Amino acid sequence: MRAVDLNKAQQIAKTSSFEIDQVHQQFKRDCWEKVIPARLLVDLNNNEQPRNPTVE
Repeated sequence: MRAVDLNKAQQIAKTSSFEIDQVHQQFKRDCWEKVIPARLLVDLNNNEQPRNPTVE
């Protein structure tokens, strides 16, 4: 999740009244035995441009 204020975003998601969010919360309660923290594998928001040495 990306947000300017991660704590605020998590609180908003946790208390959302949208049906899709309620379904997701119920799914997590019903199906997840434990939480396994995830780590970022690929950053698709990388603003750095790779250098191509063959073009220079």
